[in-house]
Amino acid sequence: MKSVISLQGALRVEYRIQLKSLGEATSLISSEHRLAGGTGAVAALTLASLGAHVRLSGNPIGDDSHGRFLISQLQNVPGLELDIETRSDVVTPYAILVREQDGTTRTHLSPEAAQLEGPQDYSAILAALRKALILWNGATGDNSFIERLINAYDEGFGSHSLEES
Repeated sequence: MKSVISLQGALRVEYRIQLKSLGEATSLISSEHRLAGGTGAVAALTLASLGAHVRLSGNPIGDDSHGRFLISQLQNVPGLELDIETRSDVVTPYAILVREQDGTTRTHLSPEAAQLEGPQDYSAILAALRKALILWNGATGDNSFIERLINAYDEGFGSHSLEES
């Protein structure tokens, strides 16, 4: 059994939307999901799904609908221990990630998400996920395994993460 991995990173709710073009100025929403997101949550959920024991901490979240959703998605994940402060004076950050048909992703941040430290776009999530997988798998581990997981996450646009039922 591997030891507990402590992760600290951004915590937010993410709305992930995939678009399909219907012409020059119109797109169809082909899928949409509300997920526990941010660099910390994505890395922790992925590692826990692989059997790691993870202690997750990050920015405080609010006692609001987004905060309650985030906690509900994280609290019963096997192998995931939460060290997250919930405060009534905080608004939980959220982001809307929109993936175009050509694969480009635009990230739209709430004011609270924009105030989190470090870049909070989709590429930052993939980088945090890669870093966490290397930490868990070991620096001398199978990098092709890590790249396959990153690619599978990216191709599914994170939809294999915990989704709202």
